[in-house]
Amino acid sequence: MDFSAFPRFTDTDDPDEAVKQIEALRNAPTGWMKETPELTKLEDFQVSPDKSRYTVDVDDVPFECLYFPSEHRKLYIMLSGGRAAGVFKYPVFMRWKFSPYFKGHMLCVDDPMFHFHKKVSHANWFYGTPEKSYLVLLLKIVKKLMDQFSISAEDVTFIGSSAGGYAAIYLANLLDYSSAIAMNPQLSPADWYPEETLRDFSSWGIDLTSDNDPFNRNKLMITNPKSWYFITVNQKSAIDFRGQLKTFYENSKITPKFGLTQKDNILFWVLSVESKDKHVVYFDKAGLSMCDFMLQQVRKGFDANQLYSISQLINELTVERYRLMTRIMDLSSTDRYDVKPNRKKYHIVPGNLVLEHESGGICFDFDRNTWESQLVNNKLMLTTRPVNPPIGKYAALPLARKLEKGKEYVLKLRFMLMTKSNNYYFLIKQSMSANTQLIYNHTVNHSEPLGWTEKEIVFSPSSDVYDEFMIGANQLRGEDAFISFDYITITEKTT
Repeated sequence: MDFSAFPRFTDTDDPDEAVKQIEALRNAPTGWMKETPELTKLEDFQVSPDKSRYTVDVDDVPFECLYFPSEHRKLYIMLSGGRAAGVFKYPVFMRWKFSPYFKGHMLCVDDPMFHFHKKVSHANWFYGTPEKSYLVLLLKIVKKLMDQFSISAEDVTFIGSSAGGYAAIYLANLLDYSSAIAMNPQLSPADWYPEETLRDFSSWGIDLTSDNDPFNRNKLMITNPKSWYFITVNQKSAIDFRGQLKTFYENSKITPKFGLTQKDNILFWVLSVESKDKHVVYFDKAGLSMCDFMLQQVRKGFDANQLYSISQLINELTVERYRLMTRIMDLSSTDRYDVKPNRKKYHIVPGNLVLEHESGGICFDFDRNTWESQLVNNKLMLTTRPVNPPIGKYAALPLARKLEKGKEYVLKLRFMLMTKSNNYYFLIKQSMSANTQLIYNHTVNHSEPLGWTEKEIVFSPSSDVYDEFMIGANQLRGEDAFISFDYITITEKTT
């Protein structure tokens, strides 16, 4: 492998100046955030170094684009994935901060499905309509840039994760000799949280389960022997490793072993990283730059199987990175066993308080594929992404210490609830276990106007294992369902 070909990010050998240049890379330009997008038809689309934001109309479909110029004749297309409605304002440009690390023109593109369906909370895969594939349309924009800067297909790389990874593979299938880097991609949209996905796509006249889609969008496979593909997957994410990529292993005849494997024009990297959300274990800007370098070297004839051992080492570095990220998230939330935030200051939880969370300081731990949270008037509001969420998806608050069998405790809470369910359950739970105990069953009176409910409940733990307060997603049913908290406290009962 020719490591001298790895992009150099400094133009000096002076250590102090080199450090300054490297540090400058970490601050991508942000002036584009104040720009009004330039509206243009595809036939008139042409980028300029002093303009970043474009809305390109292709066959009546607006593509929101963010462009970063370069002196190098390479082109990187950064593709956005799914998101929760209301959490991010459309458009979303993923990995735009990575632009200084890639020596080439960069175009970040959001999925126009979110332009037409602003309230959906899932992946949309740049799918389009029954008659139009938005990825086929997007390729026309890519070719306009290729023509403008005389960039060959060999120097075009599509990059994305999750639904963006799907899009990267699809586009590399369409463009001969191009490359794709896809992290935890979906290959079968119908199997990705089907309860909500199939419902929404069906309402748009799209059957994700059909074998007769004219654009072959429903079962994505690597079909172009002239293009190159670099796929990474987190083995800890069962929905990806054993779900979405199972058909890929079988059709490509690749053995999914830990580390980096090459088979013909495919590089396949199995990571094994624990994280709060195992699906979103992706390489950062330095890691993606490394993947791009490896892929280009393989295209020149290097055998990536020689990197099997070093790929395991890089996995360990990635594990440590996500451990640190998890630790930082824990420290910045109220999910700590010994402290609680109070106007951004921490103090020790008083001895008689097992749990005390108030107003905007409440911060549940939950699966972000199921739950969403936001502050409304400084009150925590929890909603679920599926209209009818599955059983077994909980949001939990760790207690300051374990509850003791034989003692009585008082739960005080003030909450507001909107749901089509007739009951809502409040429980205590043993962490890292399915062991739970119901401590309050709230009966929903659908005839009463929406308002705050205050409750004080005395309960006794049935064992000494409980160290979390918990609520379930399954009872938040209906399109406008939510639960909002003003305060939650658990104290030992005093005589």
